[in-house]
Amino acid sequence: MSGNMMPDGIPMQAQMAQFNPQAAMLNMMLSGNGQGRPETLTAARLADTSTPVVDADTVPPSAVNGGVMGDIGNRRSATNAPAAASSRVLSVEVPTFSSEKEMFAFLREKVHSLMRTTIGIAARGPWGTLPSPLDEGMARRLAPDGKTKFFNPNFARGITDPVNAEWVEHIILLLSEQYPSIVPGVKLSKIRGLIRTYLKTMRDKYKEQTTEGGKARARTKRIYNKRRSRKCEKAARRREQVPALVAAHRAQDGADNFVGIDEILDTDYMSSEHSDEGQITKVEWDARRLKYSGGDSALEVRKLHWRSEHYNRLLGALDTLARQQEAARKAAGVDSHGRRLGGPHYSRFPGHRLNANDSDPKTIHGLRPFIGLVSRDWVVSQHKETTLQMRDNPPAYSVLSVGMMSIKDNELDKDAEAYLGDDEADESDEDSVVHGE
Repeated sequence: MSGNMMPDGIPMQAQMAQFNPQAAMLNMMLSGNGQGRPETLTAARLADTSTPVVDADTVPPSAVNGGVMGDIGNRRSATNAPAAASSRVLSVEVPTFSSEKEMFAFLREKVHSLMRTTIGIAARGPWGTLPSPLDEGMARRLAPDGKTKFFNPNFARGITDPVNAEWVEHIILLLSEQYPSIVPGVKLSKIRGLIRTYLKTMRDKYKEQTTEGGKARARTKRIYNKRRSRKCEKAARRREQVPALVAAHRAQDGADNFVGIDEILDTDYMSSEHSDEGQITKVEWDARRLKYSGGDSALEVRKLHWRSEHYNRLLGALDTLARQQEAARKAAGVDSHGRRLGGPHYSRFPGHRLNANDSDPKTIHGLRPFIGLVSRDWVVSQHKETTLQMRDNPPAYSVLSVGMMSIKDNELDKDAEAYLGDDEADESDEDSVVHGE
C-alpha cells in the first residue's frame, strides 16, 4: 500500500476530506471547476476519458485507474449504455464519517436505494411487486414524469448479464454523480460487490413473489418470524417482572433467592404461541379456545414438556405479575408506555396435550440447559438418561435450588395453574362438549 493510499484504493486525501469538513471544502476546490464548486459529474464528463475526472494532484493516478472514475468511461463505451439525462440534480450533500466502515455503510444504503428506485419501487420499506424481465422488443417502463425509464433486471442472473450490466452501469453513474466527493476514490470492485449482494436479496424476494416454492418459503418464514417475535415479547415481559418478584420474596424470606434468574430467561426457553389447530381438529381447537377465552381471539400456548415443574412455577409467577400489571393498565386505559390502548388483544389458553412440544431443549451458544431447568420425569419417559447433555447447576445459582427458592400457590393465578396442570381432565370435558357425550 502506497504512502498516500488507504486500504482498497481509497486515497488518503479523499479520506481526509470525508472525515474533516474543512478538508472536504479544500478537496472540492482542488478537484472542482476552479470556482470553489464541486465537480459536476455528468454522463458526458464521465464518458470523456481524455480528460481526468479527478485532479491528479489530489488523487493519485493509481486511485483513478483502479477506482470508479478510472473505469466507468471504458465500461460505458464497452456496454454502450445510454447516457443519463444531464438535467438531473447531481451532487448531494454528504455527511462526514468517523471511519471507513461508516463510509461504506453510507454507500451501501445509497446503493440499495438506487437499485430500488431505478426499477420503480420505494427506496426503502415494503418491497411492493418486483418487475419481471422484459421480452425482446418491449419498451421500457416510464416513471410518472413520462421521461425517466425504469429498468427490468433479470433477477435470475448475475450482474454481468447484458440487461443487468446496463442497469449496474446506470447505478454506478448515478452514485458517482450524486456523491462525487467520496465515490471517485473507491474501488469499483467494492461498489460492484454491494450491488451483487443486494441483487441476491432481490432475487430471493422475486422468487418469493413468482414461484410456488418461493411463496411457500416466504409463508414459512413469516410464520417463524411471527412466532419468534412472540417468544421475544414473552421473554421481555417476564424479565420486566423480575424486580417485583425478587423484592416480594426478599421481604418474605429476608434473602435474595433468585441469583441466576437472568441467565435462565432465555428466549429459546419460552413456549410458542399458535393460532392454528396443530394436531387436533379445528372444531376441537375452537371448543378449547371458547372454554378458556370466552369467545375472544386467542393463542394456544403449547407446553414444553422438557421444562421442570420448578422452572414452570417460576415462569408462572412472573406471568401472574405481568397479567396483574396488564389488568391495572387496562383499567386505566393505557399501555406500558402510558399510551391509550388500542388495536387487537389476544388472550392465551393452555395448549392441548397433542400439541405439546416433546423436542429436546435448544442449545444456546453451544450450551445445554442447566439440570434444574429440565424435568426428570420427561428425561426418563423419553429414555434420554444417557443421551441428553445438561449442565450442572452452578452452586451460586440459588434460583435453581428447590430448597432455596420456591413459588407458593398463592403466587400463581388461574391461567398459570391451568398451564401447570395435567390437561387429561380438560380433554374429557372437551369430548363431551365437542361430541355431545
